[in-house]
Amino acid sequence: MVLARGHEYYSLILCDLHMPRKDGYQACREIREWEVNNRLARMPIIALSANVMSDVQDKCVAAGFSDYVTKPVDFISLSRAMSKFF
Repeated sequence: MVLARGHEYYSLILCDLHMPRKDGYQACREIREWEVNNRLARMPIIALSANVMSDVQDKCVAAGFSDYVTKPVDFISLSRAMSKFF
């Protein structure tokens, strides 16, 4: 979906880690690869997950996420994460 719309269409992506057809890690890696291949600036991508295990944040960094917010979403935490990019 992101790749179909183009890089300028979105300012920020909120991406759940557990989606039906493709997990968030793979989606983020594909977006990052697309950015590199098209010489585009990195778009902020914030991971959302109910999993609070410490390794999840490490996996998010490895996949290329810009930040990580746990669910249920605390809107103050989400606002802080988003404010890093705007």
